Amino acid sequence: MTYELPDDIKTKVQPVLEARKLAFIFTLGILLICFAIGKMLRGSVLGMILVLTLYNNPLFQNTTLTAMGDAPLLFFLVLELYLSLRFLRLYFVTFRELKLVLLSMFTGIIVGLGVATKLNAILAVHIFIAQLVLLFLSKIKTRGGKIIVFFLLSCFFTFYIINPYIWPAPLKNTLTFVQHRQSVIKLQQKIWKDEALTTVKQRVNTVVSQVLFPGGAYTTFSLKNSSLPLDIIIFIFGLYVLARKMHSKSVNSYWFLAIWCFFLAAVTTSVLPLNWNRYFLPIVVPVIFIQSLAITLIFESLYTLLCKRAFTNETKNSLPQSNVPIST
Repeated sequence: MTYELPDDIKTKVQPVLEARKLAFIFTLGILLICFAIGKMLRGSVLGMILVLTLYNNPLFQNTTLTAMGDAPLLFFLVLELYLSLRFLRLYFVTFRELKLVLLSMFTGIIVGLGVATKLNAILAVHIFIAQLVLLFLSKIKTRGGKIIVFFLLSCFFTFYIINPYIWPAPLKNTLTFVQHRQSVIKLQQKIWKDEALTTVKQRVNTVVSQVLFPGGAYTTFSLKNSSLPLDIIIFIFGLYVLARKMHSKSVNSYWFLAIWCFFLAAVTTSVLPLNWNRYFLPIVVPVIFIQSLAITLIFESLYTLLCKRAFTNETKNSLPQSNVPIST
């Protein structure tokens, strides 16, 4: 038995349903890109663990399939990380200045689309510039300033083309965009006073309790009726793994990952306006990236240990047994 909605309700609901379909497409893209990032960093094992851990997080499940801008925002943020890692590989492995410029322009287009979707994606601009500055300062092969300029121009023109409102006065109207967003946030904080986060201390305490502490609403590994801080333990171990990977003579992929994770989490935490679940998504995802590094190392270590034991037992069993009696 099927039930048909009245036409007037169907008209109102249809845009929401279409938006949820689009959110699902973006969510699928997020998982695929995260797998590609993990595979690029350490192999398919990290890619699979990253995808499974991310999908298992309750906040990711709830917010990315809603008719909001959170799924597209996260999609463009993780795509920026993937493209920056591709840029790093191209820079060191097959250096071609023209390809670097084109890749930086393409990254600018992606980031511009993200900013046009949601202004929070402006973080990706700062992240990519920080990654490039670190790379160019460590080993200069080309004029880094030129690549950064091409990136910024492609980013701004993408944002400009998609928003006809700012065409008459691009800089002035872009500033008006930002001021309007700030006024909306202040209004929301006045209306929902109980959910408002007005100080840095409030924001940090809220993030730590919700994302890492046992019983937090957005933890990934918390056990029911248990005070064992699994999320904190895995996160700290992940930081140790990341620090070890960053310990090298030249900038590597883990440096880019560290910039992306810490910049995204720290800046989002410092400006968190309200204790609303969707605002925590850009914080939860970097935490999961770091936790996945720890889980991957544990999994690979256990797998290696089991293989060694199996090989040792097989070797012992294959040795010929002596039938010569032992004389006394």
